[in-house]
Amino acid sequence: MRQPSKAVRETVMEIENYKFRFSDIAGQTGKRNKWLHYFESVNSVIYVISLIDFHTFTTTGQVIANSKQFCKKEFHVFLNKRDLLASCLQKENFSDYFPEFTGELHSLLLLSTGFR
Repeated sequence: MRQPSKAVRETVMEIENYKFRFSDIAGQTGKRNKWLHYFESVNSVIYVISLIDFHTFTTTGQVIANSKQFCKKEFHVFLNKRDLLASCLQKENFSDYFPEFTGELHSLLLLSTGFR
């Protein structure tokens, strides 16, 4: 069973003279003062978000969208846990978190299948 992260975990790799630093902030999303400074000197951000965690994206997404550390940064967004989205949408109302969404739930499922 996967244990939630209690601190920012970092891994550094060098591939063909390019340095890659991966910072896992999972479990720290609400404590931006602990992780936001990690992004001050980066060129690009790989952002992995679980499709079933759409309720947390409103908080984390706002932090990212409104932070000076992220303006002018290249973003690559990866969505995971697509296989769990249907069961999650039976328990949580997507429009509670994104009221501007007026479509049907099957539209969300159809949209998620397009990201392969």
